[in-house]
Amino acid sequence: MTCLTKPIVVILNAVFIGCVFPLTVSAQQWFLMARHGECMGIESLKRKIPALADINDPHAFIEFMRGRGFTVTSNELAETKGKAVEVYVPEENLSLLFATAELCQASWLR
Repeated sequence: MTCLTKPIVVILNAVFIGCVFPLTVSAQQWFLMARHGECMGIESLKRKIPALADINDPHAFIEFMRGRGFTVTSNELAETKGKAVEVYVPEENLSLLFATAELCQASWLR
């Protein structure tokens, strides 16, 4: 059995395909959640927005985009088991879902 080339990060130590991945994500760390529930780092937005500063949460992203003159709307999703914020930037054709590690964990274990 071989380990994945890219480690999967989970909140608790877990065994996945014979590999142990240590605790490296805090519960308040934010990620981008994709359409099917998988999560990726916020820095992946740099492909779409090359001038993106060091953004660590949805509120900093909203401030950054508004500071650049874009219209931004957001919606905090209170009914989830973690924290999630939908963010829309129509001029850049962006519809994003920022989520904390609690929401990402289940998709990472699939």
